[in-house]
Amino acid sequence: MRSGVCKSSSSSAISRRQICACGDEVALLKSNTKKNPGRMFLRCPNWGKQMTCNYFRWADDEIMDNKGRIDELQCYVEEIEDLKKKLAKLERKLSGERFKVKASVCLMTISMVITIIVCMWVVMNYGGVRKRTVVQN
Repeated sequence: MRSGVCKSSSSSAISRRQICACGDEVALLKSNTKKNPGRMFLRCPNWGKQMTCNYFRWADDEIMDNKGRIDELQCYVEEIEDLKKKLAKLERKLSGERFKVKASVCLMTISMVITIIVCMWVVMNYGGVRKRTVVQN
């Protein structure tokens, strides 16, 4: 099993909503520059104002970070599948142990019943009040 091998690949989580350092939801925009025409980017909504955190990130960089996160999630899925197999094996073993316990209880019950029957038979045939015969000479 691969327990513990799935590591976080980035601080960026798969999320529809991202918050910049200003505490606001980042804006998804499209570049109109000659160098990056049509390229999507994320930016602080306060950009151009006096109070801004200047957050900027290309959306395709974000996608690559999310690819790493998807790989990490796939690793967890595989680990869960391994754990399901281990659980099924343990459940089969537990079922076998339950059968052994039930068989033992059944055998002990049968033994106790036989013991009680034998004790009753002995008491009825050899115990209790006996007639005394007096032998006269």
